[in-house]
Amino acid sequence: MRNNQPVTGQAYTFPEDQTLISVTDLKGRITYCNQNFVTVSGYSRDELLGQPHNIVRHPDMPEEAFRDLWATIEAGRPWTFAVQPLLLRVAARVVLPLALVVTVYIFMRGHNLPGGGFIAGLITAVALVLQYMALGQSRAEMLLRAQGGGRFVRWIGTGLAIAGLTGVGAFLFGRPFLTSAHGHPVVPLLGELPLASAALFDLGVYITVVGATLLTLSTLGSVTREGAAEPAGDLR
Repeated sequence: MRNNQPVTGQAYTFPEDQTLISVTDLKGRITYCNQNFVTVSGYSRDELLGQPHNIVRHPDMPEEAFRDLWATIEAGRPWTFAVQPLLLRVAARVVLPLALVVTVYIFMRGHNLPGGGFIAGLITAVALVLQYMALGQSRAEMLLRAQGGGRFVRWIGTGLAIAGLTGVGAFLFGRPFLTSAHGHPVVPLLGELPLASAALFDLGVYITVVGATLLTLSTLGSVTREGAAEPAGDLR
């Protein structure tokens, strides 16, 4: 992927009633661009025609955006990369690290009180849902490398496997299903740490809850986009 440097840090503004239009072939080479696009690009029309479209790519634009673009338009669907409101994007950035801190606290606390993994998973999921709202589904899934929801399916499978194997593991020691073992290992610098095998079960539940929530969100978003892309039928 072309890396266009240096970045000047200067924004280029143009009237809202103007539209930047460019057309490429299936290999991404520019075949047409209007005068507004030429002016904003900083190149001449002759310098643009026949060149890869990433000649005008900003270095901060993620490569995943272009993979998603081509996958979307090759499937016959329109592609957008909307910029969400600044306040929402700032709030999402602040909430995510705070939510993760609370998640760790709830997760560790849950080994003595029930529901730690589930509640921690919900907190993380809500924070990630906010990221979806702030960044838009396409960009959020690019950053998560969602692979069309495939990664979330693997998260669910991994979480269920961890939780299930932890519960069944009690049978190996002649204990009832989900019986938790406790220990207090001494760790350098940290001292004595109370640990329980229930932590693995909570981890499995946590991963499953996060994966299931994001898979649901991803699926609903994909269905909505596909529905919007379908041409309306004739009304008679």
